[in-house]
Amino acid sequence: QAGGGEVRLFSALKKQGVDDVAMLLWQWAHP
Repeated sequence: QAGGGEVRLFSALKKQGVDDVAMLLWQWAHP
């Protein structure tokens, strides 16, 4: 059950931060 909490937390962070992460990856891929 503890793992489920981590998965939900990761999912929430992924949803909230996906745009930021995508932008960082884009910048890294296109210097």
